[in-house]
Amino acid sequence: VMMGVFLIVGLLLYVAHKTGTMSAGGAGDTRRVYVDFILRETPVGVRGAMLAGVFAAAMSSLDSALNAMSTAVQAELKRELTLWRSRLLNAGFGLALALTASAFAISQGGREKGLIPFALGVMVYAYVGLLGVFASAMFFRRGSTASVAGALVVGVAVVAGLRWGPELLGTELRVSLGWRMLAGTLVSFVVAMSGGRAAGGRHHGQ
Repeated sequence: VMMGVFLIVGLLLYVAHKTGTMSAGGAGDTRRVYVDFILRETPVGVRGAMLAGVFAAAMSSLDSALNAMSTAVQAELKRELTLWRSRLLNAGFGLALALTASAFAISQGGREKGLIPFALGVMVYAYVGLLGVFASAMFFRRGSTASVAGALVVGVAVVAGLRWGPELLGTELRVSLGWRMLAGTLVSFVVAMSGGRAAGGRHHGQ
């Protein structure tokens, strides 16, 4: 239902943009349609509420990710960090996320025509490793600490190679997003499976 609401809003904005109902402030750049709608078409009070909603949605996703990463680190260390160390850890993860996001935005450099292809192209780097490890553990109960870590790293490497390799080699071949995700997931799955069968619900080597 939530995804349906998102798609309907996007469809209505697209129609309004193409039919000239909206001001053509972001003509030619579909990523600016929603921003232009907020700035040019909505009343002052509604405009503030919509901007507040955008920032609230971004912050809710960001703080969840930061808390999850900090909790995972503390679980691996098997100890509870002090308040100030937890804050420094969160700040470090926040800086790492900001640098990663900036690097992806700079590297795209207008290559993608829309926001959705850009977002999916970024997320596929993490998804291929997670899917490979999930399939290995859920359906075959195989994998170790080393093979899981290797699967995550190899998945990123495969996606990056398929994305940037043809350009670096100067070929006209371009591998689409779907094929990059399939290839990365399969390679990650094979690497995760190499860790052996888990015994007693725990992976070997843990």
